[in-house]
Amino acid sequence: MVCPPSFDTAPGRGGNTVGPCERESSKKLVTKVKAGDRLKVGWTSNNHAGGYVRLALVPEGQHKVYTHFEQNVLKIACYGHDERKGGSSYGDCKHPCNGRPGCGYQADIYDGNRYDTTIKIPYNLAPGVYVLQYMSAMSNHKTFYYSCSRLQISGGKPSLPCKRTGLAPVAPGCMKGMAIPLSKYQSKTKMGNFCFSPTGPGDQDADMRRVPINPKCDPRITCQLSVDFKGCMKQDRMDKITNPHDPQQKCGSVKPPPLPTCSDGIKNQGELMVDCGGDFCDKCFDIPTEAPDTRIYSDLKFSERINMIKSTIDVRAEIKIAKHASDWRFTLFFDKPITKWRTFWNCKLLDVNEYKTVWTFGPMPWTRKIKPGQKISLGFNGVFDNDGERPHTVTKSFTGTEPKALGCGTDYNCIEEDEEEVALAKREKERTDIEGDETTIYKNIIFTEQIVMNNNIMNLRAIVTISKAAEDWRWTMVTDYPVDHFINFWNCKLISVNEEKTEWTFGPMPWTMKVKPGQKISLGFNGIFVNTGVKPHTVHTEFTGTELAEVACDNCLVRQKRDKTFEEIDGDDTTVYSHITWSEQIVQKVGIMNLRAIITVSKKAQDWRWTMKVSQPLDHWLNFWNCKLISTSEDKTEWTFGPMPWTKKVKPGQKISLGFNGIFIDNGVRPYTVSKVFTGS
Repeated sequence: MVCPPSFDTAPGRGGNTVGPCERESSKKLVTKVKAGDRLKVGWTSNNHAGGYVRLALVPEGQHKVYTHFEQNVLKIACYGHDERKGGSSYGDCKHPCNGRPGCGYQADIYDGNRYDTTIKIPYNLAPGVYVLQYMSAMSNHKTFYYSCSRLQISGGKPSLPCKRTGLAPVAPGCMKGMAIPLSKYQSKTKMGNFCFSPTGPGDQDADMRRVPINPKCDPRITCQLSVDFKGCMKQDRMDKITNPHDPQQKCGSVKPPPLPTCSDGIKNQGELMVDCGGDFCDKCFDIPTEAPDTRIYSDLKFSERINMIKSTIDVRAEIKIAKHASDWRFTLFFDKPITKWRTFWNCKLLDVNEYKTVWTFGPMPWTRKIKPGQKISLGFNGVFDNDGERPHTVTKSFTGTEPKALGCGTDYNCIEEDEEEVALAKREKERTDIEGDETTIYKNIIFTEQIVMNNNIMNLRAIVTISKAAEDWRWTMVTDYPVDHFINFWNCKLISVNEEKTEWTFGPMPWTMKVKPGQKISLGFNGIFVNTGVKPHTVHTEFTGTELAEVACDNCLVRQKRDKTFEEIDGDDTTVYSHITWSEQIVQKVGIMNLRAIITVSKKAQDWRWTMKVSQPLDHWLNFWNCKLISTSEDKTEWTFGPMPWTKKVKPGQKISLGFNGIFIDNGVRPYTVSKVFTGS
């Protein structure tokens, strides 16, 4: 806890997991408040996201006993998380994680994810010194952390009767922690017998908009706590905090923010989306009902799984068909937007509304015609913007078109019109043989093209027989109508595309870069085109390359590839590792840097960082394993990685294997690793 000042105000203090309060520094700090005051309570993010904060208040002298706090809970607030897109993942974020700066405060109960809240000092407390306790198990921590602050309260009336039963209120919209559920915060607790009105019990957050007595306090403390110091210093007024022992902002006159409305362009007051939904605004959309006469199923089994840490939603549906149908639609209605679907199977996307809350899918060719008793299995993997609230499927609809609409009566085998539709939808593969000559680097190209109009799919294949040695090549295709995008392609990578999306150029992957006479390269492309009713065609293909000056030489590979270099690094008493085995391999011709580290741990750690500095910029990492990227320097020469959930907690004797495949910009100079650092807490 930072606001009000805790027992220990050292910026780099470690978390206390023993409780009920941390060890107190020699200087006892006391915050003076009056009954009825609002007090800002804030804490630093420490690069963590998700979980709750339990706040409790007891008289000084009772603060050394856990049960006294458990029986006098004020409220349970959200710990906080970075609500900006991509700001939080796996329970982590980059401090200050969009924490609220000094001069600001929580004035809306739905704005509780910025690492602070406010409390109201009860009216019925006898004048004296009290201790405010903070308890939280943020992120994936499996133990509670404790912090306390001393308050001197005056102006109370102990005679006010305010006996309460039940649990303390919980803030809405919190992102759950990964390890400890809300029930653990509430176990064996009750709300204290506090009066928040001068005449009786009252609601402690009824006047939340009122400015607290300590708005200047900035709970973000310092960027020294951040895994991204430079990025932290660019955040709102972080550079204005001059004393991390007493973090403050110069505010001037602090006034309550404007009242939220349904037309302010901000998602607030519990709105589902900006200016719609929730308790105060109009609905964002109307959920249509399924007409009984279009229902073609007898049973629909549905399951939904939400992962708040990864911000993913997995939906499964198994539908048992009751009637013949030649076409169908499956529609999902959600209570908040689904950003996109990564994958879905046995169906294709047909439509989505502007809010991304209503998604309609149709059949694939093999699931289109259905009959009674048949079962269709559908699956969907999607992602959503995580604001701390889970999305849910409000309802779903499965409707179909019966065959009699095609003039076939109830005969399911009727293909009177369906056959014609299939003929129009799909063209048989067309093959083109292209012969090379002395000006080309290929001898022959076998090119096939298949258009599926019904699904807007273009399947292209090319088998290229090489006639001359080359160290690089380009494959260019020109179509008479635009190709919106290619779903996938293999043995090549996309190099460029023109503005009209009719000319696409591909280049080699590392394993297909150098070619020699007689070699065959197989290329494949699956593309999606905009269906205008006219079949697209490939009107031109071209395969060109850069010939090798030397065709046969024993040391060709030596020029491209350096043998692995190994390095053994021993730790000492100041490190959390006893030994690191390091290997480095540079393939300069294709601009690849392969790095491996096997780290033998010497001390227990709950978190760690692996930092590498290279001699010249790395453009990007193709992949890395057993770790995740935390930060990179502006010049892309220093990269810091942190653990994945399964490698976070380490113990003596454990070995961690890390691997990195990076791409560097080849300027003719071979890159190398300048330094490697492994640290832990």
